[in-house]
Amino acid sequence: MPFIKVQHPLFFDYVKDLWFIVQAQYEIDTYDTDESANLKLSLFRNMRERGIQEFERDVTLKSLRNRWRYLKNKYKNLVTLKQLAGEGYNEVTGTFNLTKLRTVQVHLLYHLVNSEAKKYKTAPLQRRYLLEKLFNGLSVTGDFA
Repeated sequence: MPFIKVQHPLFFDYVKDLWFIVQAQYEIDTYDTDESANLKLSLFRNMRERGIQEFERDVTLKSLRNRWRYLKNKYKNLVTLKQLAGEGYNEVTGTFNLTKLRTVQVHLLYHLVNSEAKKYKTAPLQRRYLLEKLFNGLSVTGDFA
């Protein structure tokens, strides 16, 4: 009986997020996005094939779509928080420096993103510049975000 190699699914981590962002940017630069500013199914298929070759893991289209939505939502939350915080956002460090009163105001204005604000108070969004490059030209608001 021949030996069958089992491929475990690909789990995203810090390095694979970088790979995903670079691949998505390449696909957008080469083939563009659909009318809702999302990657086309064919682009996800291209990324899937490259992921299987590079990581020798089972890369599903669902995991790629979920990672796209996850990163897009993180970027959308950061953009919203930057708008609400105004001068309370430090562009150099990528963190928020808000007083308690201002934090409460931001919380009242956008209570769903407050948990995201706590994350960015001490640590910036990972790969922020790449995410800005990836999503800045796309519409990150609306039903498809």
